[in-house]
Amino acid sequence: MPMKNARSPKGHIRPRHLKKSAEPLPATAPPEAGDVHPGRYPKHKDPAKGQVYGGICNTTACDARRAVWFNRGTYGLYCATCAHGQNRFNEVPVSVRVKSKPGIDEMNAHHDAMMREMRDLRMRQEDKT
Repeated sequence: MPMKNARSPKGHIRPRHLKKSAEPLPATAPPEAGDVHPGRYPKHKDPAKGQVYGGICNTTACDARRAVWFNRGTYGLYCATCAHGQNRFNEVPVSVRVKSKPGIDEMNAHHDAMMREMRDLRMRQEDKT
């Protein structure tokens, strides 16, 4: 049932009937997030999601805590369940367990190592054929 007098004669919602929106999320990651890689994926509305070691998982549909697995492709931190799901069908693990949030140089080194492992695997498979 619509609120009485919620709309003006021109059909606009009157200010007193507007719902208050939630507090806007900060545009930058909090200090505890450490370095945030510019190639990070996905870019969530909450800049801390998937960026704080031990914080919330980077998977969009997951709000689990204890994100301690680093995804070498998305540059985000994931919970154990999501990380195991990402690694399940890959011969080269995409997510690796880390002891702390890696810096930008470490993130790039992890990514380069993953690409090297994938290339080596492909070469071994080609040699077998």
